[in-house]
Amino acid sequence: MATTGFTTANLDSQGFGDLAEVAKYRLRWPLRFTPAVSTALVATGLALRSPIWVGSMAFVALSGVIVPSGMLVDVAYNRGFRHLFRSPPLPPTPKPRRFSYGLSCLLLAASALTLARGSRC
Repeated sequence: MATTGFTTANLDSQGFGDLAEVAKYRLRWPLRFTPAVSTALVATGLALRSPIWVGSMAFVALSGVIVPSGMLVDVAYNRGFRHLFRSPPLPPTPKPRRFSYGLSCLLLAASALTLARGSRC
């Protein structure tokens, strides 16, 4: 069981470099859950042109910045979805990934304000 060099490099750049190779292998798919779900929810909000939906996603991203183990999507995974797939729990979010959540929060808040003012995408 080994991750590819590409997967290892990506996980290391996101701040998961201190995980053992076995942990990286077991978490290679679970760590994609949060970005995949978040992207789908943001895309839905933008398609609906809903400032409330997009603004809510800004708060979800903010939860990942403030509480490393408490981002709402991670909590949903750890408390529910992981049991369906018999996967390990997600580790606390490292600083590089939390930084990306902060950028996402700012961009989503700006998008929500733009939508609320009546601008179209």
